[in-house]
Formats: sequence, C-alpha cells, structure tokens
Amino acid sequence: MKKYLRKDFYKLLRLYSKQNWLRERKSEVEDLIKFCDKESQKDIIFDLLEEFSFLRQDEYQHNLNKVCDYIISQSGFNEQTTQIVALTKTEASDSGQVVLYHLRNSLYGMGWRKFRDVNKLGSAKKVFDKGYNQVVLFDEFIGSGQTLVGRINELKGMLGNGFTLKCCFIAGMKYAVDSIKAQGIDVYCALELKQGISERYSGQNLVQAEDDMLDLELKLAPWINEKELYTYSFGWKGSESLYSLEGCMGNTPNNVFPVFWWMNDKNGKTRKHLLTRVEEGF
Repeated sequence: MKKYLRKDFYKLLRLYSKQNWLRERKSEVEDLIKFCDKESQKDIIFDLLEEFSFLRQDEYQHNLNKVCDYIISQSGFNEQTTQIVALTKTEASDSGQVVLYHLRNSLYGMGWRKFRDVNKLGSAKKVFDKGYNQVVLFDEFIGSGQTLVGRINELKGMLGNGFTLKCCFIAGMKYAVDSIKAQGIDVYCALELKQGISERYSGQNLVQAEDDMLDLELKLAPWINEKELYTYSFGWKGSESLYSLEGCMGNTPNNVFPVFWWMNDKNGKTRKHLLTRVEEGF
C-alpha cells in the first residue's frame, strides 16, 4: 500500500471486499483516490464505487436470460413474426450488436429459433416486408432514453403503423425507463439503476457531492480532440450512471461519470482511467 494512501487503507479494504473486480485494478483505483484534493472528494469516489454495477460474465448472462424470458413468456410476441433489432445505426460496430449476438444464442438455447435478428436499424424494413411485424428494439444500456426515442421515430418512418413494438435492455437508468413508459412505449430493462448522486443524496449532502464531482471534472481535460468534457458532465445528459460490463462484452456507456473513463487530465496528460470508453473522435 503506497504511503499516501495509508489513511485510506480500511476504506479500500471495504471497497475491494464489496467490489471484487476492483482488486484487478488497484493501481487505477489508487490513482483515482490520489486524483482527489480533499477528503470529501475521496468520500464521493468511494461511495460511488461501492454502488457501481459492474457485470461479470455470470451476472451478465443472468440479466440476458431475464430479457429472453420476457420476450418468450411476457411480450406476447410469436417467434415466427418477431424481429429483434439492434439500436445500431452507423456502419461502425458497437455493443448493441455484441449483445444482440449473445441474445440470439440464448434465445436459441431456450427453444426460440424462428425469429429474425437484425444488426442495424436500417435493415428492419426488409425483414418487416417478409412478415416480421413484431419488433423488439434491443440494446445493452439505456441512459437518458433520448437515443431510443429517436430510433423509435425513425422506425415508425420506415414501417408506418403496421407493427407492434417492445424495447428491451440488459441494464439502464430507472428514471429513463419510467419516462419512456410514460409515453406509452413498452420497455423491459433487466437491471434498473438509480442516479449515482441525485437519487442517493439529499439536502446539504447532495450539494456537497455535486460540488465535489464538479471540482473533480475541472481537473480533467476540457477537450479531447473534437470531444468536449462539458457534454459528458455527470455522464451524457446528466445520467449519473454507475455501470459497465466486464472486458470485451461491452463498452462503458458515456452516461457514466467521466471521472471514471476520461483519458486526459487538464494538462493534457494521459491518466490511468478506471474504465475504458471507446468514443468516436477520441
């Protein structure tokens, strides 16, 4: 244990006990604690990491199976007329296509084999024209819900009104799920998460936590190439997400607090970032 961290020894022991995945990233965790200027900043980092949902392979599969069960048993859809469409829109590969591949295999294992999986939104029309008019929009994570609403509007523009829609996610923010449901859209999210600060603190503690996080963000590079930190303050659209997938199974959402994944500090130097976010333009 480095000398400058000795006073945080017991907090780190408790953190590593609760979050086993962090034991493999001790250097990154200790650098993150050293990145803090005062005790209250350390406290908010410790608090957020203790609440972090980092899905290992078994946990990921468990939540994937919950999505499968929803589609098979609760959606009311027929496998012979169902297409499952990734939210992916661009030509570049993304985590939505990865989890769609995993979902397809899991559905096959549960006996559903006549549905169609579509790895890009723009291909849904061709499959729809073949009689697959029950559509499941699927992705790994729902953050603010803004992307989903945009994709639904695009889908309606392509397919008209002759289809039935469900939306499924491995994990996501509860406030976004509730907002989408309030618009009359059917959404199933296997793991619903609270906002890291706004929904865990109140009163003066909330004010202090927000101030501390803003101070930490001010120590990050305001720009990395064409990407501005301000856009991701407290996570995209202020989502305050605490979530990621193990290894190559997913890409840390930009809805996560950037202090955990932003690559450069305010001096432009590369920092040890706890999580990896593949972001176009970095």
